[in-house]
Amino acid sequence: MRQGNLQRNKLWMIVRVVLVLILFSILINLSTNKKVGPAKIETAQIKTAQDKIEKSDLPSCGNKMDFFTVSPVKSDDYGPLIPLGNLNPTGHVFSTDHIYFFSKYAPENGKTSKALSKTLYSPGDMWITAINTSEDMGIGITDYAIDYQPCAEFVGKFGHVGTISAKLERELEKIKERKCDEYETGGSKFRHCRFDQLKILVKAGEELGTVFDGRSAALDIWSTDYRADKIEFANPSRWREESFYNVCPANYFIESIKNEMLGRFSDFDGNKRVIEPVCGTIDVDIEETAKGYWFTRDHVLSSTEDKNMALVNSNLNPEKQAFSMGTSGDSKGFKSGVYLFTPKNSGNINRDFAEVKPDDNVYCYETIRNTEDAYVLFLAMPDNITVRVEKTDNSACNTGPWIMKNYIEFVR
Repeated sequence: MRQGNLQRNKLWMIVRVVLVLILFSILINLSTNKKVGPAKIETAQIKTAQDKIEKSDLPSCGNKMDFFTVSPVKSDDYGPLIPLGNLNPTGHVFSTDHIYFFSKYAPENGKTSKALSKTLYSPGDMWITAINTSEDMGIGITDYAIDYQPCAEFVGKFGHVGTISAKLERELEKIKERKCDEYETGGSKFRHCRFDQLKILVKAGEELGTVFDGRSAALDIWSTDYRADKIEFANPSRWREESFYNVCPANYFIESIKNEMLGRFSDFDGNKRVIEPVCGTIDVDIEETAKGYWFTRDHVLSSTEDKNMALVNSNLNPEKQAFSMGTSGDSKGFKSGVYLFTPKNSGNINRDFAEVKPDDNVYCYETIRNTEDAYVLFLAMPDNITVRVEKTDNSACNTGPWIMKNYIEFVR
């Protein structure tokens, strides 16, 4: 009897040891695989462009650069190319992240027409991954944007495509659901619809549609290369993932086409840009200085640029700098536009934005807007992440010191 009790006790001891080991194992797993809390779930659910690349079924780009062997528009059909960083408030207050192919035959007023229509060609073997429609609801004209990828890490886009080919039209007709939204920018209201999750193979030289016959006499081209060095914005939280990897589209063509494109970057009068990078840049922020992009306090990631301001070099003539002002100054007589001046490296008049810091000084600028209208502006930095600007009634800076009384304030 006693022996039976001993056996039962021994068995119960073994069971207890096993249960303790199981419980210990569970606790270890819980400590190393904790559930994500609410804040982290929100972060984890945000799919960055890099996540999409890692899950892409397209081939990797490897080290290849010259994906494109055909000019998207024939050489004889386009005129000047406008480099990255163009300023055109209020829709483009910030340095534009795309280049422009302008029609060779567009009138000076920039108006487009079917008579200007030219063929858009696929620059290489690639996949169309999305097509967007954009309707200017004021004038009732719709054009297209085409997203394309030759490989996983590179994403390109054509904007202001007037018509798309019959092949692409047939693919759109297969899609029953569309994602649409309406927004306002540049004084106009737009309806945008996106057809994504496409994978349409096109070959180099294949016709994709027409250009210069939609809402613009220019073809916009964006390029994003997730292999490129990351752009360092002063406040990274203000920018979408693709902005950090913005690159020059010309650099991804074979040498002969690349060289021709680089030789055509100029202003609207044909004065070529020779200062590097010839293709322009949007990498302009310099922390703890006035140089770069500035936002209203209520700006969020989904906001348009219209209310903001940029203090940057001109993309057409980088030897000049510009106040690119949106709509925030309207109530204080500071009209939207591009105010140009030639920067200096000393003193408080026309001082280079990169040398304006939080130093308790007010800086004065003698600027030109719309090539002929002269304006005197004030600028100051009360701290590392704030600037104040003011349009004055002065005809010249004179000697100072100056006092700001009716300024507009922006933050990083």
